[in-house]
Amino acid sequence: MNKKTSAVIMSLIAASAFSLTACSTGDAMEADKAMTNESMEKDSMEKDSMEHDAMMSASYTTYKEYSSAMSKYDGNRVVLFFADDAATSSAIDKTFSEDAASIPEGTTVVRVNLESHQDVADKYSVTSAPTFVELDSNGDAKESWVPESAADLVTGAMSN
Repeated sequence: MNKKTSAVIMSLIAASAFSLTACSTGDAMEADKAMTNESMEKDSMEKDSMEHDAMMSASYTTYKEYSSAMSKYDGNRVVLFFADDAATSSAIDKTFSEDAASIPEGTTVVRVNLESHQDVADKYSVTSAPTFVELDSNGDAKESWVPESAADLVTGAMSN
């Protein structure tokens, strides 16, 4: 073998040895830091990240849930006053319950039964169902309107 061939072979052996050393256990993740289902689930269930995600996404919630934790709902807040015996109310409720994408991003729609929560209806001067009431950051009414469908949430509050 000539000197050039020997040098090339030695270089290849050295490069291979270096590559194998670089890929040794020093580069592997430690077992306790690996992305196991358990660790990923724990990280995704952190309280702060869950609350932030809930605040930023659209949500449809009951008056009881909303009133127990109002501060966790940022963004647009609209109250839907409904009555069980009103066809339009039932259709809007069904749309929001089955298709969260029908609620604009960053909007919380609070479902309030007009008959069960007459005190809340009185506060916002609501006398018929369905009625949407858009709230400001203090919980005061900004605007109210009577919808014909769930789509009127967008054309009512979000057009201001």
